[in-house]
Amino acid sequence: MKDKTAFTIGIVVCTTIGAALLMAGYLFLSNTLSFVDSAVKTKGVIIDLNEYEDSEGDTMYAPIFKFKDLKNKEYTIESNYSSNSGFGGIGSEISILYLQKDPKSARIDSFVGLYLLPIILGGMGVVTLFIGISSAIFFIIFNRLENKKKLSNYGKPPDKKDITRI
Repeated sequence: MKDKTAFTIGIVVCTTIGAALLMAGYLFLSNTLSFVDSAVKTKGVIIDLNEYEDSEGDTMYAPIFKFKDLKNKEYTIESNYSSNSGFGGIGSEISILYLQKDPKSARIDSFVGLYLLPIILGGMGVVTLFIGISSAIFFIIFNRLENKKKLSNYGKPPDKKDITRI
């Protein structure tokens, strides 16, 4: 009985985590799509690279870029996305997306920078949810087969070969 309870708890936890990751991926994707849909596209220039070490000891670079909005006002932004490649280096021209109402929300227009997080969260959510649901289906089928076996043996007379004389 303890094994079934632990298995059931595992199914619930796995399915819940999977659903939460899938929902988080959806929310990030929805936010990104909304941003991209209402953003203004312009060109910017990388003026510096903020260099740091990640948790694995690899050198990462977060580009600092400048661009001008439609009113010709210049902004300098440090990207919230970093890479080990340096984005082509200082002086490289890059495509920028920004909201007209909030130019400081500017992001580099790259597939990885915009969509990697929603893809990772959504993918992990799908896999985890699949494992939870598959385990639940397996658990149900296994219990039904086990119950059928118990019911088929209940109330039947014993086989003659199983009876021994006293």
